[in-house]
Amino acid sequence: MTVTLWRRIADVLRAPTARLQDELAEPESPVALLTSVVLPLTAIRGLAVLVRSLFAGSVLAGLVLGAGNVVLQLGTWLGLGLVLPALARQFTVELSDRRAFALATLALTPMWLSGVLFLLPEDWFLAALWSRILAAAISLYGVAIFFRGLVVLDVPRQVRPALTAAAIGATAVLYLVLFAALGLTSNVILLLSGGD
Repeated sequence: MTVTLWRRIADVLRAPTARLQDELAEPESPVALLTSVVLPLTAIRGLAVLVRSLFAGSVLAGLVLGAGNVVLQLGTWLGLGLVLPALARQFTVELSDRRAFALATLALTPMWLSGVLFLLPEDWFLAALWSRILAAAISLYGVAIFFRGLVVLDVPRQVRPALTAAAIGATAVLYLVLFAALGLTSNVILLLSGGD
């Protein structure tokens, strides 16, 4: 099942149900997903932050914050992939680890793609505000992808909304905890290095 990354992205955005059927029928291992899909897509936001910082003349800040953004997104993906089978069991649904990671990958793809919006300078308040709002809106498409994934997996209709809400809650908690930890770490690194 060799499909190029960009073909996968186009399929996820254009026809998510068909892509979900392919990806969830014979899911790749988490390691294969990590190397072929997750790392390239999580790098988008990290590179956008780095480029924005380079234009602002803050090389060290760009490196630290760019790397932090990649780690934040990788941690969210890893956490969601690990917690999904346990969440599903709460609703008496069996979900294999491979399917959990495949579903997490497809559902998080819109969020990763929206990372390109972090190229906009934060100095321009309205541009930064609108870019973050647009990134959040694009990321919400992942909820629809996740829900369709539950349909493809034949999760009972009455369980789908609750399982989707539980996955959203778990993702939000993971993201916020990692965001706080990485934000603190980044600030300490920049403070100790003298920033630039």
